[in-house]
Amino acid sequence: LVIFLAFARPHTACTSNSVVPDQFPTIQAAIDAGADTILVRPGQYPETPLAREPLVLMAISADPSAQPLLAGLRLHINRPSTFPPIYTFNNIGVSGQVLIVNDRGLVDITFANCSLRGGVADSSSLVDTGNITISRTHLEGTALLLARGYVRLDSCHVSGHLVAQGEPTLVVTSCTFEGAGSGNGISTRGRINAAEIVGNVIRSYEVGVNVYADGVNIAENTVADCVRAGIAVDAGTAIVEGNTVERCVNGLIVGSTGCGVWGNRIVAARDNGIELTGENHNVASNVVWGCGGDGIPL
Repeated sequence: LVIFLAFARPHTACTSNSVVPDQFPTIQAAIDAGADTILVRPGQYPETPLAREPLVLMAISADPSAQPLLAGLRLHINRPSTFPPIYTFNNIGVSGQVLIVNDRGLVDITFANCSLRGGVADSSSLVDTGNITISRTHLEGTALLLARGYVRLDSCHVSGHLVAQGEPTLVVTSCTFEGAGSGNGISTRGRINAAEIVGNVIRSYEVGVNVYADGVNIAENTVADCVRAGIAVDAGTAIVEGNTVERCVNGLIVGSTGCGVWGNRIVAARDNGIELTGENHNVASNVVWGCGGDGIPL
């Protein structure tokens, strides 16, 4: 007697493409029908789709002028039944908020070439999202991103605030941040694993970069016109190198021990150029001039 037992396990999704509004009148109808790849034609969609399973949601055209505009977007993530567990959005506009609620599902979330005009919020009770990647996307408002792996932003334009929370490594490269004189451009809520912030332009915040992490690398950024500080770091170890900070109240505030502060250019700080707390810092080849206070208080 041979007995075959079937055990429930996540299955590999079969490709199922649907076009909105050709095959389904709304994006939600396509999601509810079980489509895992949804192509959306240009136009305004006055709906806030709710996705519970991994999917691909993308414009049918790669032309940015053909980007469909949704009223909102909600991801209510449970333990996924499909593999790979990735939510992918490409060339999608959202006029309202993107809301993430993760109930114990280890998934990745990716936005590329999107326009997120109402910010990103996360009301998950625990940090279960693996990686969040946002590239070539326009972000407005506050983007609160919770992850345990990576939070990556690359080549984005941000008119608002980026906040990383949980246990991630935060990586921000080649982005432009435009503020309105308040809040932080790039910040962490609580201590995170690590931060790498390289090659960005950050203007007009209270603090341009304000991070608290075990390890930090902040390099080759331009930060200007911040009303408290250009860059503020509290880290186990930190490298702050090759940044240009202009017309901020304080240029750099480094609050940790044994950090490398090298080759930065601090111009016209209204108070001090570089403030250091802790001890055993390696400070070399910085140019500090035109400050209202001390260049580097000792």
